[in-house]
Amino acid sequence: MLRRADPVGTESGAAGAVLEQAGGIVVWGDRVVLRRNSERRFVFPKGHLEPGETHREAAVREVQEETGLIVEPIVEVGSYLTRKRGTRRRVTLYLMRVADTSAEWPEHLGVDAFPVPWEWVRAMLAFKRPRALWDAALPRVTRMVGAGAAAA
Repeated sequence: MLRRADPVGTESGAAGAVLEQAGGIVVWGDRVVLRRNSERRFVFPKGHLEPGETHREAAVREVQEETGLIVEPIVEVGSYLTRKRGTRRRVTLYLMRVADTSAEWPEHLGVDAFPVPWEWVRAMLAFKRPRALWDAALPRVTRMVGAGAAAA
């Protein structure tokens, strides 16, 4: 299900423009990487689509920009609608695994990016809609975490 953003990164419809965003539920071994936003709330890393970019491409780029992690998307988990500062946004999240770290990872670690035990994620997430997608992804996450532990 590859969708591309139009030149301004929005979809128009009867209810008005919707800003498209994408991000990831990032699994790293037995941990999940959360981002602390400017309001000091824990969220999944995400951001806007660039013109012509697919949701999947934007998710990978945004996770690297916001965390310094190089990720591999596995599957689209789902989307949710939200409103921030009067703008409607559709956020599409992908389940991802960490493939590597970039040179920027140390700048993010413990500042705005935090690998936390997967069991803590639901309680740490600031908003209910991302929690619902976490719940949907949880069976797959537990399999990934279990597979990672078996490989170690």
